[in-house]
Amino acid sequence: MRVVGTLAVLIAVSGAIAVLGTWPMAAHLRTHVVDPGSDPLAAFWSKLADVHLTLWILAWDVHALTTAPTALFDANIFHPAPHTLALSENLLGALPAYLPLALAWRDPVLAHQATLLFTFAAAFLAMALLVHDWTGSWPAAGLAGVLFSFSGLRMGQLHAIHLEGNYWLPLLPLFAHRAAHRSGAVWPVLLAVALVLSTLHSYYLGYAAFVALALVLAVTALGDAQVRARFLRLLGAAVVAASVVLALSWPYVVASDRGTIGAASVRLLELSSARLGRTGATAAAVLAIATLPWAVRSLRSGESPVWVVALGVLAVAGHALALGPAVTVGGLRLPGPFTVLQALPGFGAFRAPLRFNVLAAVGLAALAGCGVAGLARSAGAWRHRARTVVDGCAVVLAIVTVALSSRALSLRPVETWSTIPAVYRWLATAPPGPVLELPFRDVDRYPLERDEEARRTYRSVYHWHPLLNGYSGYTPPTYAPVSALVRALPDPRALDVLRRATGLRWIVLHDDSAEPAGWGSAGQGIAAVHRVGEARVVELAPPETLDLLPPLLAPRGRETTPLGTRLAVLPATAQRAELQFAAPPPPAVYPGVTFPIALRVRNVSDVAWPAFAAADTHLVQVGYRWEEPGSGTAVLSGWDRLPYDLAPGESVTASVAVTPPQQPGPKRLVLGLGQDDSWFPATLDTAVVVVPPGEIPPG
Repeated sequence: MRVVGTLAVLIAVSGAIAVLGTWPMAAHLRTHVVDPGSDPLAAFWSKLADVHLTLWILAWDVHALTTAPTALFDANIFHPAPHTLALSENLLGALPAYLPLALAWRDPVLAHQATLLFTFAAAFLAMALLVHDWTGSWPAAGLAGVLFSFSGLRMGQLHAIHLEGNYWLPLLPLFAHRAAHRSGAVWPVLLAVALVLSTLHSYYLGYAAFVALALVLAVTALGDAQVRARFLRLLGAAVVAASVVLALSWPYVVASDRGTIGAASVRLLELSSARLGRTGATAAAVLAIATLPWAVRSLRSGESPVWVVALGVLAVAGHALALGPAVTVGGLRLPGPFTVLQALPGFGAFRAPLRFNVLAAVGLAALAGCGVAGLARSAGAWRHRARTVVDGCAVVLAIVTVALSSRALSLRPVETWSTIPAVYRWLATAPPGPVLELPFRDVDRYPLERDEEARRTYRSVYHWHPLLNGYSGYTPPTYAPVSALVRALPDPRALDVLRRATGLRWIVLHDDSAEPAGWGSAGQGIAAVHRVGEARVVELAPPETLDLLPPLLAPRGRETTPLGTRLAVLPATAQRAELQFAAPPPPAVYPGVTFPIALRVRNVSDVAWPAFAAADTHLVQVGYRWEEPGSGTAVLSGWDRLPYDLAPGESVTASVAVTPPQQPGPKRLVLGLGQDDSWFPATLDTAVVVVPPGEIPPG
């Protein structure tokens, strides 16, 4: 009964601390999310987009598991691509907290925000249990719990609930210690469960969890005979956990094999690496260093001090990994330990080394707790009341940390069932069928407009129709050809191909400039146009056939496009084209800000051009390059898709996404066609000024 009472008190305290430290979040669980603010890496991802993405992921998990569990990974975005849940985290590790809330309240926002709040209580509780188990000091355990739960690292990633699942990490050394020192299967099982749930919460945390366990076991095996005696038992727990993770991650393995999930670029790794000394746990680091001489004295009688050493190794190694693939010391650039892990399966997709700082936060907070406990124990032997003073200071410091944490927290309203645009409530009652929302914002080609596609992804939880739009960590192979077709609308053939490839049933028009009357008559499949609030919904008749879907989804080994055009390198006689601007190009643009150009393309050769396929090998594409005026030196180039195959004499207007170079000044923009990065002879050019940021472009 005493254990139950203690646990009840701990749960109550952890809940109160979580509410106070994140206030006023608990007062607005149904209507607000954390305001992530601006992101210096916005060209690569958006914090607000990640909030909408995780809202959708958790809601999809519950929807799929309660309606069609075997189709869990066949999520409703990026239709018609399969396994689209595997394009980002699956957040299955959050379901023990999220699922009961979602089933009880049927409110994706409340369940998401309450789960986020839960992570703070769980992080505090996990760290406190670790430190108390080793030291016996509740004041020190509470301080360590606060230092970890409200560390700068955790407070800085409130937009990313998948990363806040790091509350399992402090339990790894606790469970490993007990599995080594106590009999029975319960502790190895709990160790395996912690590893699995960490990984299913986020693969970033999964790699960190397995690295943490490897470091703890490697260090403690040197000084703890019990670890050596039961090493195979501990290793077995890790192997079982890894096997479970691999089985549940098979869709990610398939996506990696298909090239959908690719390796992170060196530039991205550099941008997302930590800086030396910036651990995300400054307060814990200062206290851990200040009390380090007393840390080894904190352990209960008979415990080996090697476990405290393991905490220090965990902190140092975690921060070293967070520094990324290269570390600069004294002007000398050296390879970092991060590169060693790149041999691990799937690790090439690890895009943010700084997230390994979670190991530093765990190690430093636990070390700080041990140091304070050791100081109190040493002080108590010196003077009767000294231990009380030290414990009191620990409690005061914990209270101050919690009070300061909530001061920097800001919230923003999020759409709910009662506030989303009426068209989504209308779709919830409409017959099932794939939905397309226009204007379409290609998240690959227009990265600065990802927020809107992420918001549409979240809004789909209120109707669950398959959605051609989408936002995630990656895009599937079918996304590029679908995007090209969508951006060619209202071209009648583009609409026809789109219907035959996706089964498109509903088109939501958010912009009155898109006029459905220009898309053809009912013979083109338009059954009706509905005005719903400020939007219009174009209802399409179900297509007579989905003949283009199977070849679009199975591009490997095909010798023709889904439309039947042969995939082969074209001879010079087939590279004849006519090009003209369908609308005047802009005279000035901003550096790095992608903009569209409408280009009219006509095939004047005697050979059909392949253009519509999932893979881009041998496709005829639109190319652009930026040249310095007068010199002809190309400073940047890129390619975009034609919407469909072009027969001899056929023409199409393509929307080409063009990204300007970062160097301001007058430039020459050259457009043309090409195949396999080889340009056709005909080109079209225009003068464009790249305006420095902050200036207003002329015209």
